[in-house]
Amino acid sequence: MLDQQSRAGKGEFLTYLTGAAAAYRWIGVKSDIEGSGSVYCPPQEMKLDGRGYAKIALEEYQRRKGDYAGLHEFPLNVLALALLRGLQERFPCRSEAQPLPRS
Repeated sequence: MLDQQSRAGKGEFLTYLTGAAAAYRWIGVKSDIEGSGSVYCPPQEMKLDGRGYAKIALEEYQRRKGDYAGLHEFPLNVLALALLRGLQERFPCRSEAQPLPRS
């Protein structure tokens, strides 16, 4: 169903994943909470929409289907987890301890 909605560019799964992705980005907003940090770091010029998030979640889910098969969660929660893992893999954050690449 997510694949169909991704091709159509609309649907409740796309809306849900877009909201999940926004929540994951808000985690990284500087706050008074010690240890907060971004969970994924896309390039600033990158603009992802529902289709992009669906593609990332589907690719992650299909790549590690066995890992997700054992989860007894609501299907949208499984897709949100797949999205988070896919975003982290595709857009890892540079650790402050890592030196900047030389130009």
